[in-house]
Amino acid sequence: MFRGTTDADGTHSDGAAVLAHGIRKASATSKYGVDLIAIVHPNVTTSRAALRRSGWNVIERDIPVDISDIQGTFLREHIAKNGCCGATELLKLYAWTLTDYHRVVHLDMDSMLLQPMDGLFDKEDKIFMYTCDYGMTNKRLNACMVQGGFLLLRPNVTEFERLVDTVKIGDFRQGSGWGGEGIGWGYGGMTIQGLLPYYFLSLSDPELSLQLDHCKYNTMFDQPQCKNASLFPSVKSVHFTVCQKPWSCINTHKEACEYFKNKWFELRDELEVLETGAHAEACKGGQYHPLTYLHDTENLSVEEATETSIFV
Repeated sequence: MFRGTTDADGTHSDGAAVLAHGIRKASATSKYGVDLIAIVHPNVTTSRAALRRSGWNVIERDIPVDISDIQGTFLREHIAKNGCCGATELLKLYAWTLTDYHRVVHLDMDSMLLQPMDGLFDKEDKIFMYTCDYGMTNKRLNACMVQGGFLLLRPNVTEFERLVDTVKIGDFRQGSGWGGEGIGWGYGGMTIQGLLPYYFLSLSDPELSLQLDHCKYNTMFDQPQCKNASLFPSVKSVHFTVCQKPWSCINTHKEACEYFKNKWFELRDELEVLETGAHAEACKGGQYHPLTYLHDTENLSVEEATETSIFV
């Protein structure tokens, strides 16, 4: 599953395009086939052409939970403004409904895939794999917050229904989070980042889930041990959060960030050449210039990006 978020100038459309190109390139050496699926909210209209142009199959879905149906008062009153995207983050739950697939992977649009993940797809004893968001995890919590930009799972409609029911029950308590168990009390904890650790580590058998190496998968270089250059060749996927988005055209003067942003621009240039037959400079005078072949389509706006979930 791939989840896309963007800013007002629409440059995240390039993020979706480069992500798709990286996935296709990495999958060339994988034994597994790949489909790209974007699940969009009904409000998303103008950006659908750009997603399709980049190779995404677009499917429309509404948020799986009506906020007014949430029984828990605290969750019902606060979920709309929790985290980056409020209840629209719950669009990610549709990953569990894609039962035509052996595995579904979710990556945010400001991510980059560099290598196939066959070793994870082969883990038949695991139904959910994730990385921790250490920067958003309060040390008093009994479980880390799941980093919502990377989810690897086995689709199962029953799991989807149970996750939705957990939100509808809404047992999220002020100060102690889900079920009062010290899980999810923090940024984004009312939706994906707190709901998933509560469900898979408390309500389900925790042996069926696996926390992955944050220096290899969904790495954000927010932990000192991940900044060691000797580890760079083993990185499978990168999430541009701490490092800033490549299209910000900002030099962070941090070795890991600049190394992998250069990798992103290499993928972008490959894509530009594939589509147009010519190179085009991305950053000029500190300003980002979008992919030229996408100029004839509408780019993702802020509102549309927070209402778009992308799956593979």
